[in-house]
Amino acid sequence: MSPLTENALIYDDNCPLCSAYTTAFVKGGLLQKEGRISFSEVNMQQFSIDWNKARHEIPLINLQTGEVSYGVEALVNILSKKWRWIKPLLEVKMVNLFFKWLYKLISYNRKIIAASKHANSTSFDCTPDYSFFWRLILIIITYSLSAYIFDKAIVQLCNTYHFNIPALNVLYWIWLPLTATALTKKKKATDIIAHLGITLLLAGTICLCLVKLLNYFWAPPFLLCLYLLLITVVIMQQVQKRIAAIKSTVYS
Repeated sequence: MSPLTENALIYDDNCPLCSAYTTAFVKGGLLQKEGRISFSEVNMQQFSIDWNKARHEIPLINLQTGEVSYGVEALVNILSKKWRWIKPLLEVKMVNLFFKWLYKLISYNRKIIAASKHANSTSFDCTPDYSFFWRLILIIITYSLSAYIFDKAIVQLCNTYHFNIPALNVLYWIWLPLTATALTKKKKATDIIAHLGITLLLAGTICLCLVKLLNYFWAPPFLLCLYLLLITVVIMQQVQKRIAAIKSTVYS
């Protein structure tokens, strides 16, 4: 059995992020197509897996030994087949700890980041548990970055006046979270705030790119209007997608 066929990776097929990077593993020659198995297709009796742990950390099964690795360790085992320096790098304690934290941040918030709808399926539900801590970390990161990016974009666009946007920062940090928390339950409130944070981060990044382009290239008004229309369409699609994700989630 070749190194590529001796492993099976079980992924969350209801998560666009998981589907994307596992597909990249197959296309990059790190994993055989047959070794990429979705949670909705897996035979739970076939493998000795901690299924509760597998909801939070992607499992990689060695089909020869039956050994199962999870999360960062699983990804390292796959990536080190092509880049051998990855495994020694992750043996450094602080580096390993950082990537484990990063993995948890993404894993616990993957349904928010990708705006995935809740799957109404009779198969195994691999939706991660709700973690207020990791949701809060995501909110802090997205709101901080979006506030900074919007600040840079607006200051550059209106450099004649050199003004800041403290009112927008107050809106981010105080009014929106307090309003959402007052109107609904904690989990739903943090979900709404996190979805909004991701949307604002995307919108701010696009706006900053527009401002940077205008600094170097003159754009006729009609082209600028088309670009702004494109930004509006992208943002509206994100809002629609995230509202659908919130509506599909069951809040107890």
